[in-house]
Amino acid sequence: MAQPTQTASVKAPLWKRALRGFVTLTGTVSVLALAGGALWLGSATLATRAAAVDAPPAAPITSVAPLRVSPSEQMTTIRTFHGQIEAAETVNLGFEQSGRLNVLNVDEGDRVTRGQVLAQLDTRILMTERARLVASHAALEAQAELSRRTTARQTELRNRGFASDQAVDNVALGLVAIEAQMAEIDAAITQVDVRLSQTELLAPFDGVVGARLADPGAIVSVGTPIIDVRKDTAAIFRVGLDPKVAPLVADAPATIAVGDTEYDARFVGFRSDLDAQTGFVAQIS
Repeated sequence: MAQPTQTASVKAPLWKRALRGFVTLTGTVSVLALAGGALWLGSATLATRAAAVDAPPAAPITSVAPLRVSPSEQMTTIRTFHGQIEAAETVNLGFEQSGRLNVLNVDEGDRVTRGQVLAQLDTRILMTERARLVASHAALEAQAELSRRTTARQTELRNRGFASDQAVDNVALGLVAIEAQMAEIDAAITQVDVRLSQTELLAPFDGVVGARLADPGAIVSVGTPIIDVRKDTAAIFRVGLDPKVAPLVADAPATIAVGDTEYDARFVGFRSDLDAQTGFVAQIS
């Protein structure tokens, strides 16, 4: 019958274990020595390169004057507000009567002068009416001349006893009636001339055309805006202010910055109403 075998663990001799520990310690020390040498070599190299660069020149000596500080009861503060630039005056121009827009002489951005004709309505009907009235006036003028001559002849005949006072009065009163009709026609001609003047849209002041709201050929009614003209003067800068800050703005100098350009400005006034969101609205030009 076979017997089970036992494997016995045999320890290495003491001298072998000591030799293995010595080798391990020697390797660790060698690695540390190599790392330290590399670190020292890198530091030395950096120091050598730094020493090779010239040092920057010394900064010049600046003299500083002493400043005496004294207490003050006020302080200047710069405040910045955003707003919008508007023309000082803007007028929407429209005709005082209806008609067909015949001529529009300007476009957006054009400069205009006071009294310049900007647009005109079709005047053919009014010109025809005026010609009719002038012809009627001429016919009445001829009748009046005939009545004057007849009055003169009747007066002479009456003085010679060949005509009555009634005949003279009839002719004289007929002349008065004709002259009254002529005066009525003169008034009608004047009325047509006024309506003709209303067919022209004139610039109320020197300025720039802002918007063109109609084109030639359109049928426009009374007061329909055709163009708007903006006065060619200093613009207004409109800005909303806090009511607590508003009183400080009136006497303070102001500068308006548009892009990189700055303009000196002066305070004009506040609007009488108070906006619920922006507070007082100040106008600066």
